Parts: sequence; C-alpha cells; structure tokens
Amino acid sequence: MKPIRERTHYELLEVPATATLDEIRASFERLNQPPTDEQVAASGLAEAAAHQALHERRKEALEVLGDGERRAAYDRGLASSSHRPSPGA
Repeated sequence: MKPIRERTHYELLEVPATATLDEIRASFERLNQPPTDEQVAASGLAEAAAHQALHERRKEALEVLGDGERRAAYDRGLASSSHRPSPGA
C-alpha cells in the first residue's frame, strides 16, 4: 500500500475518477468515521495520530474533488504525471 502522501485524491477516497460528487461525499463520510474511545485505547496514540493525518488528507481530497474547477485542474495535473487515475480506480 502506498504511503498516504503518495495516494491520489481518488485513492484516498476509494472512488473511481468518474465518481459523482454524491459518490465522493458518501465515500468521505463512510471512510471518516471517528475512532471510538475503545479503538484509540486499544491501538494507542500513534495510530490515532495516523488516523488524524489520513482524515486531514481526505478532507483535502474532498475539497478539491468537490469543486468542479479545482477537480478539473487536479485531473489535468494527474494526466501529466505518473499518478494518472484509472477510470475504475
């Protein structure tokens, strides 16, 4: 699995590049359920910090993919780099 910083916004939100805004928002909500106190106690603070970092990256992904102009610019950048999203990503 790629490190969080190397994942595309689509990979972070586990949606294809063709996803609609509703699909993107639904995935964000599904993926960003806060850990329970019991989960934090069982996994420790380091994992809780990693969860928070992932949440922040997903928020950024939602902000970009949720704005038509920013998404188009992001997609153009991906198309010109090695992080090209596949239609079914």
